[in-house]
Amino acid sequence: MAKREHDTGISVLEGMYDATGAVAIDTDRMAALLASGADPDGRNADGDAALHIAVRAQSFAAVQALLDAGACIDIRGRDLKTPEQLAESMEYDPATPDRDMAFSIKMLLKRRRPKGRGGPGLHPPGGPRF
Repeated sequence: MAKREHDTGISVLEGMYDATGAVAIDTDRMAALLASGADPDGRNADGDAALHIAVRAQSFAAVQALLDAGACIDIRGRDLKTPEQLAESMEYDPATPDRDMAFSIKMLLKRRRPKGRGGPGLHPPGGPRF
């Protein structure tokens, strides 16, 4: 398998967690890691990609930075949902602290969907299953 352009060994996830392992997105750190060649589709131990983490954290800036760096919008996480599907479900969750942010993230993901690609792709954690 050919190496991807982002195969540098640098993880964008380093900018998404604090020292205790809790989600604490540092968009400046993420930007620096992405500029250094970090894989925007990096996954955590649970199988979620960086984009899933950013959507769950409702960080518009992190979602935008990952998309600008080429993150796959069709990638599926631990629950086999795409980031767009996560954003869709958060919009209607009464426990979501900022419904407008969830809506903004959902619209950003929809705008980034390539033309002619209406549905989510098949990128489960661990790669394709044949």
